[in-house]
Parts: sequence; structure tokens; C-alpha cells
Amino acid sequence: MRKDGIQEYTLDADATEIMGEKTDALFTYNGNKGYMPMLGFLYENAVCLLDEFREGNVAPAFGQKEFYLRCKQRMPRGKRVGYYRGDSASYQAGLFNQLEEDGVKYGVTVDQDKAVNR
Repeated sequence: MRKDGIQEYTLDADATEIMGEKTDALFTYNGNKGYMPMLGFLYENAVCLLDEFREGNVAPAFGQKEFYLRCKQRMPRGKRVGYYRGDSASYQAGLFNQLEEDGVKYGVTVDQDKAVNR
């Protein structure tokens, strides 16, 4: 990253379901036993900036703003998160307000239901 010439990176943040057969694994929102780690990838160079282990019963929407802030802290000096991409789990005012305060452009993909359209 020191030599890539990029100053602003795109952070892709998403939880991913990992099915597991351990007796202590908890059920995910999909009804599968397993885990739901949160991952933050930098799009431009496919680096996983942060991975956060989560039990299966932890909703992907949990702690989105805090996850972003931890990713932001991990950026090397002179580099920054300039863009943020997420799915419906990232559709949260606290996260949006923080991104705007930091000058980060963002796009979040959500279903177009009545609540979103309002």
C-alpha cells in the first residue's frame, strides 16, 4: 500500500455466514448453525483490513458504525477510506452520519420497501 499511489480506498463491509457443526455454534438468521463474521475489504487491492469474529446469532447490522471506525483506525498513515460500500445491514443513520462527518462517499444497497422509500 505504500507504493500503490492510492490515497483513498473503497471499504467493502459485509458479514458472511459460515456454517459450522460445533456444538456451541449458534443459529444464524438463515436458520443455519454457524458463525457470522464481519469483514472489511479494501476494493482496490483486495486486502482484508479487518475481520471480526461473530457468533451466528449476531445480526449483520450490529455495530456497523463501530466496525467502520475500527477499519478507519487501521488505515496506514497517509491513506484513508474515501468510499464505503455496504448492503442493507449498513442502512443506519449513525453510520451515515459518521461517514458524512468523515467526508466519505457511500453507497448502500437495500430492498426498495415502503420504509426505505419513506
